[in-house]
Amino acid sequence: HALKKFSLYRAFLGLPQTMEETRRFLTTISTNKITELLQDGLCKNITTCNNAQTLQWVEQVLDFMSGAGRFKKDLGGFELKGTNKQKLKTAMNQVKKSLKASATAQQTKAQPSSVGANNNNTSSGNFADRDIRLVDREREAARASGMASMVDQALSSSSGRTGPR
Repeated sequence: HALKKFSLYRAFLGLPQTMEETRRFLTTISTNKITELLQDGLCKNITTCNNAQTLQWVEQVLDFMSGAGRFKKDLGGFELKGTNKQKLKTAMNQVKKSLKASATAQQTKAQPSSVGANNNNTSSGNFADRDIRLVDREREAARASGMASMVDQALSSSSGRTGPR
């Protein structure tokens, strides 16, 4: 299942309907299944992640799954309750702990190389601030122009030929 693998959480941010359906799915499953997905799957995997950006993506998705910042009427009757909500919050706390550890590790790596320099920590910010759709559009445009040039090149080389093979 995708919720067990931290590397797949970026995809959820680019697919809001899928993320909403997954949130609704989490409200309908048993506590044992949530434990399997989040604590036995994600929390055990998250300790191996040392990429702060990936951890931020996981944190944002889990925050969305919890329904944070939304009114109950906006959740459409699908909200996590009791033990299931606690399991999700435990996973969120584990991600935050890993994020802090990753940030601390990055600071210790950066300190020896920046001796005598100003210590400007540039955070990558919230992933939502970068709007992945714009990045994906730029990549798609680059792919399309590359494909168009290959097609043009193929057409120009075939136009030099006369008649069928």
